[in-house]
Formats: sequence, C-alpha cells, structure tokens
Amino acid sequence: AGIAQSQRGTARILAQLLTGPADTVLVNVVLPASQLLSQSGNGQSGVVGAQLAQPLVVKVAASDGVGISGVAVNFAVASGGGSVSPASALSDANGLAQTTWKLGTGTGSQSVTATAGSLANSPLTFTATAQAATATKLVVSAQPANGVAGAALAPIVFTAQDNNGNVATTFSGPVSVSFGASPTGATLGGTATVNAVAGVATFSTLEINKTGTGYTLVASSTGLTSATTGTFDIAVGAPSKLVFSVQPTAAIANTAITPAMVVNAQDSQGNPTPSFTGAVTLAFANNPSVATLGGTLTVSAVAGVATFTGVSVSAAGAAYTLSASATGLTAATSQPFNITAAVVSGTTTTINRSE
Repeated sequence: AGIAQSQRGTARILAQLLTGPADTVLVNVVLPASQLLSQSGNGQSGVVGAQLAQPLVVKVAASDGVGISGVAVNFAVASGGGSVSPASALSDANGLAQTTWKLGTGTGSQSVTATAGSLANSPLTFTATAQAATATKLVVSAQPANGVAGAALAPIVFTAQDNNGNVATTFSGPVSVSFGASPTGATLGGTATVNAVAGVATFSTLEINKTGTGYTLVASSTGLTSATTGTFDIAVGAPSKLVFSVQPTAAIANTAITPAMVVNAQDSQGNPTPSFTGAVTLAFANNPSVATLGGTLTVSAVAGVATFTGVSVSAAGAAYTLSASATGLTAATSQPFNITAAVVSGTTTTINRSE
C-alpha cells in the first residue's frame, strides 16, 4: 500500500529480495479535484433583462492547477433576479464548466454563485452590473381581440424597448393610442393616454362605438418609434333602443300617413341590430285633439326594422307625436306632425225665385 503526495507523474516502485532477485512496477499518479477556480465572465456589464455577452466559466482543478473532468458544478442566482442556463454542468476534459446568465430587471450589481461540493473556493461568486435600457421604440405585447361596439376591449399592452429588444424598464413616459385603420369613421372611447410603468403601457378601458372589420390601433410616444396592432373587428351590441328612421309626416284626418313610418332597433351606440325581431307598438306621445290611432299599431320587426303602413289619426290637430316601444328597449318619440281636417264635398242647389 502507498499514498501519493502532491506531485503527479510516473512512480517507479522497486521490490527486491534479500537474496538479490528484484522487479519494478510503474504507477501513474494523478491528482484528485481539490479546488474551484474562476476562469472568465466575472465583472461584466449588460442591459437589464438581457443575457450577458460572455458565459460564466469555472475550472475544476487539482492542487497543481490541472483540470479535472466529470465534476458537477451548480450555478444559481444569488442576487438581482434573472436566471442561469444550465443550472448544472459537468466539467469537460479540461476541467471547464460554464453557464449563461440573463440579468434581472433591476439596475445595479447582481450576482451568481458556482458551487462544486466541498472543493476549495466553493462557492465562487460572479458579479455583473445591470444597466437601464434606453427606450427607442414601442412594440405590441398584447394584441387587441375582437370586441363589441360600446363595450371595453380586452386590455391592450404596449412595451418600450431598446434597439436590441430589451424592455426599457426605466421608461415611464406617456403613451397615446389612436386609430390606424377605422373602416367606419368610429370614435375611440376610454382612456387613450396612459403613463408607462416599468416600460409597459396597458390600455384597459378602450372602446369603439361603430361596428366594422379591420380596425387597427397605433401607439405613439415622443421620441419613440410607434407600434401598430394587428387587425380586429367590432361586432354590434345587444338591442338597446328604438329610433324612427322614417318619421311621420303631415296628413289628413282618417287618411293613412305616408310614407309608411319605419322604426329601427339599435344598440347603445346607434348601430343597427338585425337580430331584433320583437314586437314594436305605436301610440300617441302627444295627442292635442284626443284623437285615436287607426291601422295596425303593433308589428314584429324584421331584421331589426318595424314598418307601419296604413296608420291614421282620427282628428285634426297640431304637433302630434308618436312613441314606439318594445319590451326591454328604450322607446322612441317621433318628431311633431300636423293633421288637417278632411275636405267635405257636396252638391250645389239653385233656387229660382219669382217676384
């Protein structure tokens, strides 16, 4: 039995009997892993949230500095957030093991440790300085979804980035949204300007009042390249109200009002609602002569449209108005109209009188 010391190489061992015969054996002495050394990657600087340009490299070595293969080295973030990949690596034939380091989102000093069991210098600490990204452009990080007229769209998110695509977390300036494409001349409602938080601007109250397909939105901020969303559509809302699209006009008492009156169902934003097929009823809103309405006063809407033909008023009067109502919808009131008396025709009798 023998114990190798701190020197590697070939050992010549001679065995000899007292009577003279001898033999020799050669033993190759290698040294075990005893220390963990930092090779490269320490002291770098980079943009917050970005991967550092150089990997972190350590060396598993024997006491004489020669690399030892097959030793597991574990890497872990010690401060500043971020991540490493891989988190564990085996040393190669030269004793080297490495990982990449993506910095956290905070500025300032950050650190990662490399650990290899009970080797000397383990754990090793690598440090880096995270620098704020300078915002140069806006990008869409949450696209708009299809929506309904007059209802808030799902949140739409824009992010400020530097030229390399890193989030500019120090950017807190105002970001404004406007139409890129507006196929129906709609109005954009809700809060259209917000201040970014850590480089992110979220719009959660935007709404569009007109139906249409192929809308887009553009986000802009002073000094930054603007960003345009993908296309999205706005559908009609639920039926909400009635409106007269063809108003009553002046007529003669007991004679049908022409042209026929037309009442449309609309959503809250004034868009036609062709899904409405409910019953619509006409009645007086203002009746200055205590007249009665004649004709068919309740009709079922067809594709959201109720047409009233043959409706008449029984008595002459000024400033009549009509109301149109349907269950669950806001009623509509017509413009004023006048009714004149019917002209009575008769015969003329000539009386001859003699003196």
